[in-house]
Amino acid sequence: MSGESSTAGFRPFEEADFDRIVPIMQELWHAGYGDTAFQRLAATDDLAHMLGRCTFARVALVNGAVCGIVLARVGAVDAAWAERWRLVGKRAHEAMEALDPAHHAQASSFIEGEAAVNRALLASSDLKDGGELVLLALGAAARGHGIGRKLLDIARTYLAEHQALPGYLLTDTSCDWQFYEHLGLTRAVTHVSTPAEREYLAEEMYLYRLG
Repeated sequence: MSGESSTAGFRPFEEADFDRIVPIMQELWHAGYGDTAFQRLAATDDLAHMLGRCTFARVALVNGAVCGIVLARVGAVDAAWAERWRLVGKRAHEAMEALDPAHHAQASSFIEGEAAVNRALLASSDLKDGGELVLLALGAAARGHGIGRKLLDIARTYLAEHQALPGYLLTDTSCDWQFYEHLGLTRAVTHVSTPAEREYLAEEMYLYRLG
């Protein structure tokens, strides 16, 4: 870390971290939706969905403040855990619709379209039995200090310990996909969105191999 007073640490995710991670998700992926209240709800829905799909969650801290998260999955998710986050996402999704129906419809189209493409990407790969890197998100305080690399290594170690490598990561051109290639992940499958799909999806969507 730059600066003698800066310290980084890593620990398991705690439910109190949720509200600290939501603004990171909002800045990274939801700033284009409606007003800030709607953006926060969209980020809440997004993070809840990701948490409901994971079996492993770790956060990064700089000077004691949560500034990043990594989620991974091996096998089936605990039913009570998944239901806990499904309900959080459901409440956020309903609030989005009440607040701004037009942007809610746009967000719903993205969610449904992304899920369909991701299923097709995975089905066309040889990685269906591997573990998944579900989410890697970094706030501004974490960028440029090697924290993203460390979080990825933590998740990779978890997958390796559970014999779930090679694993996979699903991402697209709205994300920093170059970061994954810089760290040695290999692009396995690409989906180029049609003109109609580009109304709500990224231009290209990718499945990366995590070895």
